[in-house]
Amino acid sequence: MGDPGKFAADVQRHRAATPEAIRQVVAKWLDTRQRVLVRFHPEISSSDTTASIDRTKQPKLGAQRPFQPPQVKSAKLDNGMDILVVERKDLPKVEVTLVTRAGSVGDREGKGTR
Repeated sequence: MGDPGKFAADVQRHRAATPEAIRQVVAKWLDTRQRVLVRFHPEISSSDTTASIDRTKQPKLGAQRPFQPPQVKSAKLDNGMDILVVERKDLPKVEVTLVTRAGSVGDREGKGTR
């Protein structure tokens, strides 16, 4: 905000808040007809939630499965950018990561800063 003393004034403003002032703000801004009210009613489970686990015995190991690294597909765009794609159809999501050379390390030779 351009004023280093603003933080201290803001802290003081919060410390000076009273329960009545908070009630007034809630009544003005939150307790309106334009609000959305969400209520949660937890269900009581009818199934047994206790599990009998014998912690004196070590669990059996799962079956050995060979490691299958994902196939990486690659392409190069007209602008020289390399595209790498790792496809996993068993996951219902898409993740995109963009990595670029940035900063002075990416500058061409002879292009300096003043």
